[in-house]
Amino acid sequence: MVKILLVDDQQSILQAYKEFLEENNFLVITADTPRKALSLLDKETLPIIIITDIKFPAADMDGFELIRKVKKEYPLHEIIIISGHATMEFVIEAIRLDASDFIPKPCEMNLLLLAINRADNKIQMRQIIKEYTESLEHNVQERTDEIKRMEAQLIQAAKLSAMGELSASVCHELRQPLCGIMGFSDLIGKKLSEDNSTKSYLEKLNKQCERMEELIENLRTFSRQADTSFEPMSIGESIEDALSLFDQQLKNHHIKITKEIPQGLPLILGNKTKLQQVFVNLICNARDAVNSLTNQKEKHILIHCQKKDQDTVLISITDNGVGIKRNLQARVFDSFFSTKSVKKGTGLGLSIARTIIDDLKGQIDFVSTPGEGTSFTVELPILELLGQKIQRADFSSEKVVAEKPLLPRREITPGLSL
Repeated sequence: MVKILLVDDQQSILQAYKEFLEENNFLVITADTPRKALSLLDKETLPIIIITDIKFPAADMDGFELIRKVKKEYPLHEIIIISGHATMEFVIEAIRLDASDFIPKPCEMNLLLLAINRADNKIQMRQIIKEYTESLEHNVQERTDEIKRMEAQLIQAAKLSAMGELSASVCHELRQPLCGIMGFSDLIGKKLSEDNSTKSYLEKLNKQCERMEELIENLRTFSRQADTSFEPMSIGESIEDALSLFDQQLKNHHIKITKEIPQGLPLILGNKTKLQQVFVNLICNARDAVNSLTNQKEKHILIHCQKKDQDTVLISITDNGVGIKRNLQARVFDSFFSTKSVKKGTGLGLSIARTIIDDLKGQIDFVSTPGEGTSFTVELPILELLGQKIQRADFSSEKVVAEKPLLPRREITPGLSL
């Protein structure tokens, strides 16, 4: 229903117009001065049509001043002027102030209805344009964000490609002299007696060589994925295998592990070694995060798995550790970036993990609150073979070659929080 504000200093005119408009199903409010009209407009939230006179001899404001204030403060309203002073000067001023219509007194009611209809059409058209503009801006923003994401992915792909070629070359050049150093170190160790003080230096040397070998292996894995075979595999078994590598470490550091891995989860098409590498990295990061706590709260890591929908399995690894600083979170998956000290991290673990998950047509993401903890989530497509979901009973050790389903891009949130 169209709402109308009548503004006139003659009560008889106000009453006559009000009765006529209400008979034609308009909602009408009245004011006998421009000042009172403005006070009524303060209470209106939707566009309305204002019908006003120009001359108000007893008031401190005329109709034109009312129009100026309305257009400035309430630009969505439309204004119709009804006046007995229909001079060319007044008509031009009304047009200049963007009044919707100018009707001379005495007013023909049919003309007033036509003027109201035109004003209402202008309001509706303005609303349509506003909604369309907002929708267009939203679509443009979505498309812009999508383009930015694609550009970021292309840039990252280019970095990985260039870094992969460099890494492969570096691995080859470093491994030969390192093998020589380790071999000669072993020979020296065999010639020394057990109580020789030099042995402690050799042990330190061997530890540094082992660290160098680990770095080279990470670089090699980063530069190329050696094992590209895929087979049906159980997520639960892969996580259990990864946890077994940390069992004693977690006990020594008094870290509580909570596992929520339901039986009968669908199988995925994956590579056992690579997927275990992902889980080992995520558990290792969670362990280091809770070990960095300076307060006395319980160290806790939660591993939760669930069938998210008909197509995916969701795995979340959540810790209550130190969290990741907000200004660093955008760089977490960058190659050679690490929040750990130089002695503890190479900055390749999460980059390699993302590469592996991408190869499996899955997604990896995280949320982190500094001081409260971090949750990494991995979403993987359920194995489909000949149009049927392969359940645990159908598991086979035979290699399977199948097209991997591509997951649609979506926001990933952790399954549970601590």
